[in-house]
Amino acid sequence: MNRPPGAGVLFAGCLILFAAVPRSAGAQDDDEPEFWQGNVNIGLGLFQSVSLAPFPALRSGLGPRLPSSLLEDGFEFRVTEDWARMLSTQHQWLLDYDVLRSNLGVSYGISNDLRVDLDFESATRTTGYLETFIIGFHRTFNLSIGNRRQYQNHPQTISILPPDGGPPVLITQHDPQPYAQSAIATGEYALLRGNEWIPDLALSASLRGALHSGDLSSGSPIAGGGSLSMAKSVGDVNFYLSGSGAWFGAQRLSGLALRPLQWSALAGFEIRAASWVSITAQYLLTSGGVDELGDLSRPSNEVTAGFKWDLGRGYLLETAVLENVINPYNTPDFGVHFSLTVRW
Repeated sequence: MNRPPGAGVLFAGCLILFAAVPRSAGAQDDDEPEFWQGNVNIGLGLFQSVSLAPFPALRSGLGPRLPSSLLEDGFEFRVTEDWARMLSTQHQWLLDYDVLRSNLGVSYGISNDLRVDLDFESATRTTGYLETFIIGFHRTFNLSIGNRRQYQNHPQTISILPPDGGPPVLITQHDPQPYAQSAIATGEYALLRGNEWIPDLALSASLRGALHSGDLSSGSPIAGGGSLSMAKSVGDVNFYLSGSGAWFGAQRLSGLALRPLQWSALAGFEIRAASWVSITAQYLLTSGGVDELGDLSRPSNEVTAGFKWDLGRGYLLETAVLENVINPYNTPDFGVHFSLTVRW
């Protein structure tokens, strides 16, 4: 498959936007609109990241969403990059690669309670560059690296023996982009605007169209999903909770049947260290993508933690790291997250 990756273009655009920030972080004029500070329960929000687990990453874009503080006639532009390392070895599979996921999105506030989004999702596999960092980190703190050294310079590979005895799934470095490219249209409505006692509640519905199917076949050209979410502040801490469901149809990966339904749950909090910066952590649980494949059939567990900065004049920067918990065989070992959002 010859499909140029969009990640580099998005990352370059992100740097250009960041360089265009006209003043230092935290500075804000008294008469400047409150692009990010105008809602008592929502704050700066959680990270705009998605699951990078093996099967959810193949068809991302229909995960949990959160209540929004975007106001009527407001516009939002965002660019997001997630880069993670996946290394999982069992007798039925070998998953050895990095994945770089990119999102470019725009939003418009039809009213204070209703917004519409359009997102473009893309992902690319790369050859294990994060492995060098992981091994260096383990050595620095005298932690065991197990059998990681033998995969440090290993060519990226997805190799799976289907449980029904069918032909093996083998995706090598010659096909670095098995992921679907897609466009996602979303409408989100605020069911309840809260106050210091009542949380904010929001409901969203999304349609996802594949621009390129990657290595997936069959299924439906249009997938759909929905999300119900909540945000509540307690003092200087904002808490968030969201659940989502998505339907993709009967898709297959090189003959391996994927589950048509996918669910996710997201929980997190942000501590307002200052009016312009938050310390944020979140936990994403995503259902397994296949049947009868042990740990790959169980949910992935991804923890992301980092910082969000209100740079002023509608600019919001977020940086974070990703770690796996509970099920290391179906979750990336380590990852980094970067996003820049602009409102006007």
